[in-house]
Amino acid sequence: VRSDGNYMDYYTSFPYAWNGLGVSVYKEGVCASYADAFKAIADISGLKSIVVTGTENVSGGMHAWNKVFMDGKWQVVDATWNDTPSGVSTTYFGLTDANANRVEGSSFMVNRFVSDFAAK
Repeated sequence: VRSDGNYMDYYTSFPYAWNGLGVSVYKEGVCASYADAFKAIADISGLKSIVVTGTENVSGGMHAWNKVFMDGKWQVVDATWNDTPSGVSTTYFGLTDANANRVEGSSFMVNRFVSDFAAK
């Protein structure tokens, strides 16, 4: 990714990196690819899930993750940050919004529905 924030070169070179095919088929992808692939697996498995976009509070960068309805409540799952060099982690699985250290953007969903998916 270019330091000037222009992702067009990256997108042109890796067009699937921004959707579920990136990580699931081509083994390369950004957070949007992880989130889309996770949603596809959740849907097939019968889990209710959504893709959430916003920023993560560590670097303040744009990010995508999921919320999944498990154990009678919405919970945060970040498949990108759970994919570690040493193997899959569960550090970012089943979190509340407060513990996830992320800020949901206002564009991922119509504002009046955002509270319906609060992970408490």
